[in-house]
Amino acid sequence: MDLEKLVSTDSSSLQADVTYNISESRQLVLTISYVSREDFTRMSDQCRKPVFDSSLGQSIPSLDSDLLRRKFIEKCVKNWKGMTYRVLTTLVPIDVKYLREQVTGTKAEKGEKFSLDNEISYNPELLFIILKKSYSIESWLSESAKNLVLFQSDVDNLEAELKK
Repeated sequence: MDLEKLVSTDSSSLQADVTYNISESRQLVLTISYVSREDFTRMSDQCRKPVFDSSLGQSIPSLDSDLLRRKFIEKCVKNWKGMTYRVLTTLVPIDVKYLREQVTGTKAEKGEKFSLDNEISYNPELLFIILKKSYSIESWLSESAKNLVLFQSDVDNLEAELKK
C-alpha cells in the first residue's frame, strides 16, 4: 500500500458535531470542519503583517489575531445548535440593561414573547465576538478543530465493514 496516497491532503470534507458543555442541562453543539496543521500554518502566515519596531529600526512580522480568528471561523465553523441568550450569558459578559430595553421595546411592539431560552441563529460575526472575549470557548474550539479523533467516523465505519 502506498502510504503517500493513503494520507489525504484534503481535510475540508471532515466534519463533526462537537459539544461544549455549559452545565448539566445546557449544551452548545457546533458543526465544525477539521483544521489540519498545514491549514492552520497557512492561515497564520496569511495573518502576519510587517510592523515597524522603532527599537530595532526595522519591520518585524506581527500576527493579526483578529484576522486569524475570522479566517479560523470561516474555515472551521459551519453551524451551531443550542446557542440561546441564556447560554450566551455563560460565555461572555452581556449588557443586561440593553437586553432588557430590546426585549421590552422591540419584541413587545411586534407582539412576540421573549425568553432567555430563545435560539440565536448561527452568525459568524457573533461567534467572532464570543471567541474574542472568551478564553475558554476559543481554546476549546481550537483544540476540537485540531483533534482528528473527533472526525474519524468514516474510519470507524470502515472498521465495522471489515469485521463483517
